[in-house]
Amino acid sequence: MTRSSKTNPSVSTGARRAFGDASNRCAETIPDAKKQSSEIHTLRRSRRLSKHPQEDRDPIEAENAASRKHSLRSSTVAKSKSESVASSKTSTNSTKAQVAVRKRATKSKCSESRKPKGPNGVKRARVQVSAEIERPKKASRKSSRRVEASLELDGSESDVALRVTNNPCSDILDTTDYSLQPDTFISRKFNSGISAYDKENVDDVQEATDYVTDIFQRLFHAEGHTRPHPYMNLQPELNSTMRSILIDWMVEVHMKFRLLPETLYLCINILDRYLSCVSVPRKRLQLVGVTSLLVACKYEEIYPPEVKDCVYITDRAYTRSEVLETEAHIVKTLKFRMTVPTGYHFLQRFLHISKANREMKNLANFYMERMLQEYSTLSHRPSLVAAAAVVLAINNPDIVSLEDCGENRSPGVLRVLLEYTGFRAEDIKQAALLIESKVREPEITHSRRTLESVKRKFESERYDSVSVTLCFPQVEHLDWNI
Repeated sequence: MTRSSKTNPSVSTGARRAFGDASNRCAETIPDAKKQSSEIHTLRRSRRLSKHPQEDRDPIEAENAASRKHSLRSSTVAKSKSESVASSKTSTNSTKAQVAVRKRATKSKCSESRKPKGPNGVKRARVQVSAEIERPKKASRKSSRRVEASLELDGSESDVALRVTNNPCSDILDTTDYSLQPDTFISRKFNSGISAYDKENVDDVQEATDYVTDIFQRLFHAEGHTRPHPYMNLQPELNSTMRSILIDWMVEVHMKFRLLPETLYLCINILDRYLSCVSVPRKRLQLVGVTSLLVACKYEEIYPPEVKDCVYITDRAYTRSEVLETEAHIVKTLKFRMTVPTGYHFLQRFLHISKANREMKNLANFYMERMLQEYSTLSHRPSLVAAAAVVLAINNPDIVSLEDCGENRSPGVLRVLLEYTGFRAEDIKQAALLIESKVREPEITHSRRTLESVKRKFESERYDSVSVTLCFPQVEHLDWNI
């Protein structure tokens, strides 16, 4: 060290000088840094106070500021309320003004109609229409119906009868006619009360005694434009014998599937109505028949047969697609009108009015189903054929005993049946003669085949074997002078 210090005497002196200069500069810098940091802190605090002036404020000053803010908010709310009230008053005044304008337009309606047409007249008409559309007039209480109550005394009992007057919308007829063909039939009005034919069945809800009169009046009214008419002149390849063969086969199918009687009658109705509109080739007649049965089953039955059953029953002469295409064409041609009155409905009603017993009902049903095969019955109303079948059934010598008649003769045409149906005795007699001739002589084809499906059906004990145990109907000996 002695050597180095001696050889380089300036090293230690320079180092010391440099260290002293550095220490002096640090001592000068520290106060400047402190001053700068304090300035930054003051700046940040001023910025924070500008954003949140409520901080670092005197409590009294803060309370005064809150009270000023609350008073300002209250004044704003009051001002908005006053504006809303003023706007509601304005809307009310405008509504009153519109009402006044509409009244003036209504008063000047007649005078405006007398003035010559022009742009002003058109403008007023538009204003009047728009006002009526915006606010329609309310129904006046004076136009409501008036109910006049009158007290009627009958012996010791008192009944209050309410009579509705000046009420064109009443659904009840003024006069009550319980017959099948009333003098005045209005489809929109109904009969009041229960007819004498149904009073004994008031407790039976299945009979619908309150509505059965109106139901059958409407069925009879609809029968005129829903029943089929003779149509063989429109079928170049068909004849009445082909129709009888087809229906005889359909009766067998009906028995095999164990279907309802209503289904068979509706099936024949659909078949005849379709044939009266469309020309059908001979080879497709069975297809139309089985498809008509399928449509009727879908309407009447709970569990109708399937399409494959219809294909099978025809011995696969037709395919599934052909059956479906024919079904669509039938319902489209008939415009989906399947709710039609048939002879079965009127037959059951006439049997009820005539108070027929079990054998009479089975025999009348045999006559009606037998006449389904006959093309000649299309010239008569189904209700008229049903009335003739009932007359022949209740006058069968094997059913009616002479002791019950009182005067050693058959009942003849019941007066109650004539009064209810409104048919003439001569018309019923003509239909009865047709039934007698067809039941005595069964249908025979050109190949000497006898069509006896209906007869075999009513040979069973279920129908009391009426087709073989009872004698044929007789018409000539009946008393038709009523």
